[in-house]
Amino acid sequence: MIVESHSLSALAFSDDLILLETTKDKAQNLLYHTESYLNNLGMSNASDKCASFEIRRTKDSWYIANPDLCLSNSDKIPNSAAHSSLCYLGGRISPWYGLRYNGLVAHLETTLERCWSTQLKPHQKLSLTTTHLIPHFLHKSVLAIPPITTIRAMDQTIRNHVKWFYTSP
Repeated sequence: MIVESHSLSALAFSDDLILLETTKDKAQNLLYHTESYLNNLGMSNASDKCASFEIRRTKDSWYIANPDLCLSNSDKIPNSAAHSSLCYLGGRISPWYGLRYNGLVAHLETTLERCWSTQLKPHQKLSLTTTHLIPHFLHKSVLAIPPITTIRAMDQTIRNHVKWFYTSP
């Protein structure tokens, strides 16, 4: 939980980075600071792989605006419209819908089938499923908060695979 006395300015994993700020000026400064840090490491930003958006409030709603951010070499960061999304850690993140993982149930089904078709012993397959696969998909569902129908379908998929495992010769 992040309380008001704390702030979160970046989400980073490997080469995926999301910068967060409360104003356009702070966002531009954070972008320059990040770019400088990456340059010192021998890395760089590619504006065509970036996206930016600003959420502006109105009296009773909000809308997505273009903050007109740019890199230190004056390359403009493309604006992300409300209906667009970008890939982050295997999911799609957008200003309107937040983080989404498309095809969670189908991906779970395929992953479980691949697990059960391995040349592992039955108890190893079950251990792999309960120790690694289910937590992996649970983590995705916690981050993306899918509809309850997706959660129920994932639950049923897991139950069917475990039932099949115990009833197959």
